[in-house]
Amino acid sequence: MLAARHRHDGLLHHRLPPGDRGGHRGDDTLRLQPRHHSCELQNPDAVSRHAAVQAAQAPRLRDRLGEVRRLHAHLQPPEPDAAPRAPHARHGLLALLRSPVAALQFPRHAQVLAPPPVRARGRVGVAEVRLLRPPLGLREEGDRVNLRTIARYGVRTVPGDEAEIVAAFRRGEAVEGPAVAEFERRFAAYHDAEHAVAASFGRMAFYYILRALDLSAGSEIIFPALTFWVVPEMARRAGLRPVFVDVDPTTFNLDPSKIEAAITERTRAVVPTHLYGQPCEMSEVMRVAEKHGLVVIEDCAQAAGARYRGKPVGTFGAASFFSFQMLKGINTYGGGMALTGDARLAARVREQAEAEPLQPTGDLIKRFLTGYASRVGVSPRGFTFWGFPLQAVASLFGHYDLSRYVWEKIRPLDPFPRTYRQRYSNAQAVLGLRGLARLDEFNSRSREHAARYTRGLSDCRSVRTPRVLPRVEHVYYQYCIYASDPALASRRAIRRGVDFETTHVDVCSALPLFEEFAAPCPGAVATEKALQLPVYSRLRPTDVERVLRVLREVTGDLAPLGERDATGHASFKKTLHAG
Repeated sequence: MLAARHRHDGLLHHRLPPGDRGGHRGDDTLRLQPRHHSCELQNPDAVSRHAAVQAAQAPRLRDRLGEVRRLHAHLQPPEPDAAPRAPHARHGLLALLRSPVAALQFPRHAQVLAPPPVRARGRVGVAEVRLLRPPLGLREEGDRVNLRTIARYGVRTVPGDEAEIVAAFRRGEAVEGPAVAEFERRFAAYHDAEHAVAASFGRMAFYYILRALDLSAGSEIIFPALTFWVVPEMARRAGLRPVFVDVDPTTFNLDPSKIEAAITERTRAVVPTHLYGQPCEMSEVMRVAEKHGLVVIEDCAQAAGARYRGKPVGTFGAASFFSFQMLKGINTYGGGMALTGDARLAARVREQAEAEPLQPTGDLIKRFLTGYASRVGVSPRGFTFWGFPLQAVASLFGHYDLSRYVWEKIRPLDPFPRTYRQRYSNAQAVLGLRGLARLDEFNSRSREHAARYTRGLSDCRSVRTPRVLPRVEHVYYQYCIYASDPALASRRAIRRGVDFETTHVDVCSALPLFEEFAAPCPGAVATEKALQLPVYSRLRPTDVERVLRVLREVTGDLAPLGERDATGHASFKKTLHAG
């Protein structure tokens, strides 16, 4: 077994255990350096010909093997009083050389960002390698070399999900079956609501709600300026006019104090978004809405399981909608749910949802296969050997964030894509039931990770941790901090094997898609300087500690955040910890 630990001299050491030295004393040592650097061997007898042949598998050392062999003939013999050398030193060295990730090297200009060198110990031999350009993602964990990297996202799954999907297909219940109705019933019960209706997407659940409310064409509906672009686009598709209101950059949510200024005689509804899993200040939102006779529709896409003053989000307004996309709190590889306490509204939503055609079996299979591939891609092994190398190489050229190539393209949704106009499938509902049963457990883990971040960053002057409102249960879809240069911090972090993301939620008031509805929203624009830390429930405690360590490393030389901080918002420092 390969055991390793860091040593400040930057050399990789392999040593013979005392029992394997045949009673001899001494230090059997091989020192190797990567390409373009010298190579020194002490006691060539300690390296067998077989070890040299095997070492050729390491691309970075292959062209040095000839020089290594030539050096064998020129090395001076041991001093007369030196102890005899042991005959073999290959096992520990080869364990390192066989690692494909260990071959990834930093360019010379990135040495300052590289992780520290490594010391590794083999069972039968000793070797030292100075890695002047250390392997990407290499890190220390106790006495082991750990090449595990940490992706920005994690997919919530329950063990056995794949078997349940296969079983549904075998029973002939993949498309239609009893699980949909049962999922709707349990989802409503979890939220202490009367009615829940499943839909193909969370956005379609929102669209059905808007249609069911029978709002007159051209009516205005208020949105936070910081939200997923597709939500106001669905309102426009329903014949309504989105109006954007600024957000509080300390919470990322709709600023209730800005709502009244945006209300006109044509305003009919307001859509508070519980962004990143933190509930909005619903008492204030409801006060303003009731004063002006507005319908409240809660966007709970990122907040399943969150609570405001003990009450589940999604139960304050006339209706709400949830998303079951792959990265959400409940993952059914797509889908959504409308929630309401109004029987008439629920019936009108259901009428629309059940009027859609059934999902073709081929579409459903493609959905699950695509979801599974994406899940593998962000798993520790998948990201280490696929996503991480791409991100790391891109970071060297300044094009770090590749997510822009995978997120849905911002565009008018007229007509709707074909997959929007489909029913929610029974196989997805089976996964929904399993995810709902574990929702509180998963959310609790994310909260534990977030609490550790908050404690660990309390004395870090170069970042600001998020403000959490009093008496709320934040479910941390993301943990967002502010840094003076988040893009630089994220590029540095990926070279250490940790994937941070700058915010990807859209400032809709500034998008060309909504040019006719443009409005100045400086609070929303300020959130573009935020940085999202991995906080998903599958993270291990050691991963969380590593994220903290890397974050401190990559922000240690950044400018401290002052009175106006990274947001440029004068009240930020004063209000940050008000809750």
